[in-house]
Amino acid sequence: MGYFSELDLTRKTEYVDRSYHGFEEQLLWRYEDLKNRYQALLNSDAPTSGDDYFSKDDYRYAPVDYFTTLSDVYRAMEIAQEDLETKCDITVRED
Repeated sequence: MGYFSELDLTRKTEYVDRSYHGFEEQLLWRYEDLKNRYQALLNSDAPTSGDDYFSKDDYRYAPVDYFTTLSDVYRAMEIAQEDLETKCDITVRED
């Protein structure tokens, strides 16, 4: 006995696969998370700078909670903005 899907392959444009989020969407989410982290640190009187040293890839890929100073979060935001502009052709404007 076989499996028969109700998916009609002749109308596959109606069935968009939304199981994997695109690179742009993930990068926009990261940027929003970094903004929220920056606000949280700003409201909690976190240190402006510290002794932590992160590489560019650390700023790009490390979880947002790893950043404990405002300068670290701000640098990660700059790199995310740069990636959005160069890799995704999305300009982020802060009003």
